[in-house]
Amino acid sequence: MKNNYPEILLEIVKSAFLEKEESRILELLIKENNPDLLNKQIIFNGLRPAASFAFKKAKVSESDFEYLNKYNDFAQRQAFLNLGYTQLIKGLFRDFQNLGIRVIPYKGILFSNTIFDNKVIRESGDMDLLVYPEDAGKALEYFFSNDYEFDLFNDEFKFSDKDEIITAILASKGKYEQAFNKNGLHIDLHWGLNYGFMPYKVDYLSFFENFTEKSNQVLSVIPSVETIFWMVILHHGGKEIWVKQKHLIDLMAFLRKYSEELDWEKQINLSKEYKLYKILITGFYLIKKLYDFPVPEIIEKHFHIINLNQIDRILDYHCYSKNWNTLFARLRYEKVLINNQDEGFSIRKYVFEIYKEYSIPNPLEHGRFISFPEKYRFLNFISKIITYGIKKMF
Repeated sequence: MKNNYPEILLEIVKSAFLEKEESRILELLIKENNPDLLNKQIIFNGLRPAASFAFKKAKVSESDFEYLNKYNDFAQRQAFLNLGYTQLIKGLFRDFQNLGIRVIPYKGILFSNTIFDNKVIRESGDMDLLVYPEDAGKALEYFFSNDYEFDLFNDEFKFSDKDEIITAILASKGKYEQAFNKNGLHIDLHWGLNYGFMPYKVDYLSFFENFTEKSNQVLSVIPSVETIFWMVILHHGGKEIWVKQKHLIDLMAFLRKYSEELDWEKQINLSKEYKLYKILITGFYLIKKLYDFPVPEIIEKHFHIINLNQIDRILDYHCYSKNWNTLFARLRYEKVLINNQDEGFSIRKYVFEIYKEYSIPNPLEHGRFISFPEKYRFLNFISKIITYGIKKMF
């Protein structure tokens, strides 16, 4: 690990999540000479509820760290939001069942309810649902018809009627997600699990198999343990390349609760089939390196594939702490992503798939300065790149 990695981020996780009794948090905060940067890093890494808990445990006062009360307020709001989502998801699952829409919870609310047992330590801001692709149209229709707010960033579609918008959304190449809002709650509806240009081969339709139905629980449908594991690996590793400590906390929480329930040799073989082998091993390597968290012995035997330069790039991004919605952050993120792919990954093919996706305007993208007729794909691609470069420069 590089010497400039902020040790206090590790101490927060060890104290709040790994339940370490003694910590150096107060000592490190007193020595901290850039509280604004530390605040930025804590927010980016998704550690505010954990920091609230750890700082209270360490008897930190606001004079020790000026952002303390903001974290406490955030943790309290998080608890109220979780209650709101609990009520919302019960109604949604009931309505979807009545409409014949196949749906399972995904990411945040699922992880909070299963691997964290509803403890308010995991930072989350929305609720994710995964619907069977064939049912995506019915799910979109439900949200559009029940007073949910949504954004279409591309002005080309703002005067289209509901049916035209749904048709255009479902036809959008490589786009499988739409956000909705209602009464201060945010829902992300998914009917696919990664961008079309990603190389991963996960059979996410299998996620709809082997789930448990519990009508009297917060979540009436709970996917299998193996499905939850691959949700963690695919999203936190495959999509976000472990660049937030929040991702690693989820992985550790899963292992602490379910490690004995999985056949790890099978998971390694699946990771190679899914093109997520290096990403899987990297996640396990990071939790062992950063927190000395125990990992399955068979996983540890694969640590020899790890390139320490790539690990440093991930740890550097923890410190850099900028979302990849600006140009320079995106370029830095892409470098991490490209260098953590399995053998056989083709940068040329990856770029070509991005070209294909960006060459056709769709309602789920931020609009371009100029949109050409669909047949002029190269011009649309150039327009997209120029628009992105100017809008996302900073």
